[in-house]
Parts: sequence; C-alpha cells; structure tokens
Amino acid sequence: MTVAYQLEVESTEYYCEGGSYSLPDGSEVNEEGTYIAEYVSVEGCDSIVTVNLFEQSTYDFQMPIQLCAGETFTLPDGTIIDEPGTFPILLETALAQCDSSITTVVSMLQPFETQNTLALCEGEPVVLGDGTVATEEGIYTVVLTSQTNGCDSTVTSNVIFQPNYDISVTLDACDDGSYLFPDGTLPTSSGVFNFDLQTTLGCDSSVTIDLTLNPAYDISYNAAICAGESYTMPDGSAITAAGPYTSVLQTTAGCDSSITIQLTVNPLPELSSSAEDSYCPYDGNIELTPTPSGGTLSGDLLNGNTLQHEGAEPGTYAVSYSVTDGNGCTNIDLVEYVLAMPIEPTFDFEMICNELELVSTVNDPSQAYGYEWYLENELVAIFPNPTYFFNQTGNFEMGLSVTDPYGCIYTSSQEVYLQNALNLEGFFVPNVFTPNGDNYNDAFLIPSAVSACLNYNVNIFNRWGQLVYTMTPLTAVFVGKDEAGNELPEGVYYYTMDILEYPCEETPELQLFCSGTISLFR
Repeated sequence: MTVAYQLEVESTEYYCEGGSYSLPDGSEVNEEGTYIAEYVSVEGCDSIVTVNLFEQSTYDFQMPIQLCAGETFTLPDGTIIDEPGTFPILLETALAQCDSSITTVVSMLQPFETQNTLALCEGEPVVLGDGTVATEEGIYTVVLTSQTNGCDSTVTSNVIFQPNYDISVTLDACDDGSYLFPDGTLPTSSGVFNFDLQTTLGCDSSVTIDLTLNPAYDISYNAAICAGESYTMPDGSAITAAGPYTSVLQTTAGCDSSITIQLTVNPLPELSSSAEDSYCPYDGNIELTPTPSGGTLSGDLLNGNTLQHEGAEPGTYAVSYSVTDGNGCTNIDLVEYVLAMPIEPTFDFEMICNELELVSTVNDPSQAYGYEWYLENELVAIFPNPTYFFNQTGNFEMGLSVTDPYGCIYTSSQEVYLQNALNLEGFFVPNVFTPNGDNYNDAFLIPSAVSACLNYNVNIFNRWGQLVYTMTPLTAVFVGKDEAGNELPEGVYYYTMDILEYPCEETPELQLFCSGTISLFR
C-alpha cells in the first residue's frame, strides 16, 4: 500500500529590480507579495505552496579612493591598482544574482615638497620639523607625514645665521640736516656716539660713530648794476633783472651752501645833447645846450658847446654827450646828424593855350624834394612840373620853393612877362572853301587860336537841314565829305559853332560867327 502526503510548503523568493518571477503554477509576477498556489498531486492529495516574494535591488556605486604615491588599492574583483583612473566592476548580488556595478575613481595625492630659508641670529639654535636641532649653517631635509592626507612630505630648510655686529666708524657729515644717526636722530655737534641697535632679523648690534660735523653756509648780501649790464653769480650764471637770486655751491668739505644775492638794477641817467638829426646850411653855427649839466660833450665840428657849421662841407657828422650819475651809471647820447647840401632852385616856364607849364630845373634824381610854385606870392602848384591855367597878360613875380628831405627850404623868384595866348581880335570864320585837291583852301577851318586851345563843336547842315558833319578838336577838319567819307555836292551849307570856354552869348567877339553859311565849290 502506498501512502501519499498532503504538503504545505512556504518559501521566501527574490526577483531582480525591474524583472519578474515565475510562480510554481507557471504564472509570471513582477510585484512583491505573498502568493499561494494549491496543487493536487498525482496521488490525489492536495498540497499548498506559499511563496513570499521580495524585489532585490540592483546597485550602481561610485567610490572615490585617494592614494599616496607608492600605495596600491584592491578593487572589489581583486584587481590591484597603483595609478589614478576610473575602474568599473560588474558583480552579482547574493540574493537573486542581480547585476550591480561598482565604479572606483582613484586619484593620487602628491607628496608636499617645501623649501624655506631660516635666518637666525648668530648663536641661536633652530629646531627643524622632526625635532632636530641645527647649530650650523647648511641645508637640512626632513620627511614628515601630512596630518591632512597622511602622505609623506619633504621639507628642505636652508639655515643661515645672521651675524651680530660691533662696528666703529669715523664720519664727516654736513651740518645741513642731511645726515641722521642710525636711530633717526639729527646730530647737532661733533663727537663720539654709541648706539645699540638690532638688525632686520632682530640681532643685537653695536655701532660707535666718531662724527665730525662740517658747517654749511646760508649767506645773503646786496649787489647793484646799471641798466644794460649783467651781474655774474657765484655759480657763474649772468643775471640782468632786479630780484633775489640764489646759487647753491659746495664747501671744500663737500657741504651744500647757498648764497642769495638781492640785485638792484639802477636806471641810466636821462640826458640829451640837444643836437638834431640834421641842419640846413643857412642855419649857421649851432649852440648846444646839453642836459643835465656836468657831462662831457664831444664830436665833429665842435668848439666848446658850438657846432661850427660856417664854412663846413656838407656831410654826416657826429656829436655825443655822456653823463655819469651818483650810482656810477654812465649813459651816452650819440647823435649822427646831416649837414645838408644846399640847393639853388632854378626853373623855366611856357605858355600854351593859356596853360602855364612850369618846369623845375633842380637836379632831383631820387625825386625826394618837395616843390611849391607861387605867382604874386599865391601858391598855385605843388609838383616839380605842374600845369596851371592862366589867362592874364602882364609882368608877374614867379617863385619856386624847394624843400629837401631834411626840411631845408630854398626859394628862388623872378619877375616874368606872361601873355594871354588866346587873342580873339580879328577872329573870323571863312564862308567859302574849295576842296579840289590843289592844296589851297581845301578845308573849312576856324582860326588856330580857337582850334588849338579851345573845346569847340561845329555842326554842318545841308540845305534840307540834315546834319552832314560834326567837327571838334578830336575830328578831322571838314573837307566836303559827310561822316561816312562820301563827297558832298557843291552848294551852300549852314553851320553852328559852340565854344565851351567862351559861350557866344557872353563873348561879343564871337557872336557874329556863332552861326552862318559856307559855300562849297570844287
């Protein structure tokens, strides 16, 4: 006989995160929980299976590791590394054998290397980082463990011992505030001075100074010069204007010293020789009155205070006057003057058509003279060769005054006879002319006294009153042709005459001829 058992089974199972699990009855589940399955065995016995299902997490770790130089690290898979880098490792969990990742990031810590200099006073010990006491100068290397990362570090120390000084010096210095004792005080006298000092590292030192304090000078005084002079300063520079000036020099001991000069510039005395720039020959001897009195007068043609010009040749001469005042300043008034060349005015004249043409015959190549012409003491012109309208007849006094560039005036005059050039006595106008080419009476002419000197206008008309020709001082005389040059026929022509200077209604001598007829025959 076979005995069958009824089973009741309970188990705990796992599935990976994100996966599923197959229950005993073949179904797939993907959530945590308790699942119960009932079965009937082949013998017909009921069995119950209880499954407690849990989800097994997967992992992805990143683990930083720091190594000192020379150290190693064993990865989760047993690999040994001794260099920096990123090392990923894939593993299975103990439950459900789920894949997990562990990434190890390895960095290397560098050892510290430090160099320093230890400067100590002579005789003082120095304790190094590892406790070693150094008593001599040199370079010491100590290997220490860092309290920060535990890596070994190297400290190299350069040990230097600074000396303690005991110095004695002898010095020369200037008493001008430029020298200070080592303690910063200002010396006020010569002597021996002791100072206990410390070096920059705090080392005790002793300095003894035997000081000689040489004097520096600050001198001021006054000086004076005359205007136009210069004064030489102690440093060699030249000054010409009033004011204070300072020169900085050195004594034989090399100390800067200042010398201040208060310079006064005295003006030169004001003076005059009373001489002019030029003199005319007719001025004769010239008496000078120089000012101020008491000076020295000298020069050409000088006799005492008199310039002896009588009998002297024209030319350039000089006279000077010098005066020295109470300040010792001397001034000179030097005058170069001209004794002018005398001029003898000469002249000529001519009457043309009542115009009096005056001509100076004075030699004036540079045209530097001034001229004045006079008739009966009346000024009539101011040029060397002027023209003056004059219509009188008789004896008149004519004078010429010439002024040279120096203002010297020379005058000449004489009595002259002047005749009015325009004589209307017997004036007439011809009434017949024959322009036939025989050179006799070929043109219509008016008397030369009018035609040469006056402004006239003669209009000629034919018998029908038409203007055929106009005759003026600027046109050709009438020869029986019209304005275009065409010959006019024989016959009687009518004319009118106007004279600008002598209007017909005011001149009885012309009234008979101011208009009329002329006959043209060939």
